[in-house]
Amino acid sequence: MLKIDYFQELDTELDIPTLEANLIQLELPKLFESADPSITIRVGLRVVDSSTSKDYNQRYSGNDYPTDVLSFAYQEDLDWVDRFAKEELEEIYLGDIMICLPILESQASQYGLGLNAELHLLMVHGLLHLMGYDHQDRDSEQKMSLVQDQYMGFLGLNTRKFFKDKEESEQQ
Repeated sequence: MLKIDYFQELDTELDIPTLEANLIQLELPKLFESADPSITIRVGLRVVDSSTSKDYNQRYSGNDYPTDVLSFAYQEDLDWVDRFAKEELEEIYLGDIMICLPILESQASQYGLGLNAELHLLMVHGLLHLMGYDHQDRDSEQKMSLVQDQYMGFLGLNTRKFFKDKEESEQQ
């Protein structure tokens, strides 16, 4: 089961209870080889403004601009998940996800997904980072994109192309 600890910093109409209820369906413990499906996986969620997103993106990624989603894993090495599972703990803290509200709203409008679907997409993307997925190269980007699209499909939500083509990035 997934439990979201939501730290509300901005006035927003985002439906966090529905987000949590939908993401529970993903049965995240099954993704960890030895994890018991009854284990609760907790993540923190902060929805922030552009200034806060830019500050954290600069501090932790070296990028001087706000970004849609940042993930902060509790542990970089996911072997700890298997260790906790073997110790028969009832709960695992995976890490924190930070979503920038103005970018979420802009992308929802730009891509026509709506706030709910864009929120789910950013949250799934952040969760995948917390579970060890990355997009540092083309191969890892394709793997992450495939899993992300499968999750969105499982949730019955539209998705969009998340990663820009190299040519698109160079043109901007």
